[in-house]
Amino acid sequence: MLSVRKRDRVYWLEGRFGSRRIQASIGTRNHDAALLSKNRIERALMEGSSSEEWPQLRKLLPKAVFEKLAALVEYVEQPRQRPHEWKDLRDSFAGDSERRIILGKLRNTTWTRYQHTLSEFANFLETVQIRELTQITRSVVEQFKTWRAGRIKKRKFSRGGRGLALDAAILHRVFSHAIELEMVLRNPVRMEGRPGDDPECGAQPFKTDELSKLREAAGPDLLAFLVLR
Repeated sequence: MLSVRKRDRVYWLEGRFGSRRIQASIGTRNHDAALLSKNRIERALMEGSSSEEWPQLRKLLPKAVFEKLAALVEYVEQPRQRPHEWKDLRDSFAGDSERRIILGKLRNTTWTRYQHTLSEFANFLETVQIRELTQITRSVVEQFKTWRAGRIKKRKFSRGGRGLALDAAILHRVFSHAIELEMVLRNPVRMEGRPGDDPECGAQPFKTDELSKLREAAGPDLLAFLVLR
């Protein structure tokens, strides 16, 4: 059982934990703050090294006192994990794509198109100075689409920037991979229709049933097929 007692100007923690005597300064002059720290310390000692109180106690207690108490239950602080960045996702997706190529589930030509979109998105993120995946929100992706559409339309044979739908589809696939790895909680990319669709020209020069058969036969080259269409 632990208690707090004021010595001079600060409160001290006193009591026993098992056979060990505890006597240490909590480092505060406020009685309520001392009681709060005492309650958290008691809970942390009862729950052991897995208690979620320890990270908070590190912020509340003097360093020497925290280390002394943590040693009683052999608590070891885990190193803080660096936030996931776009580069981490891009490298992971590249590794997965190369594996799929080896297994015959992805063509090199399709992967080349993927890489173009990944490079363009990386260039955009540099212009807005964003690195962490948590910073890539739906609003940021919509900004990328506007930025990307402008770059596409500057080129000859841009067809009005229709390649943006494919870029969106690729990014959606990349962030789906991030969700699978628990790097993000939700997909920030909103699709822009189906890549290759042209409401003005329809299915020319192929008939609808012919296009359906071609689509079914495309397999892992579906995105490439939609681009060529």
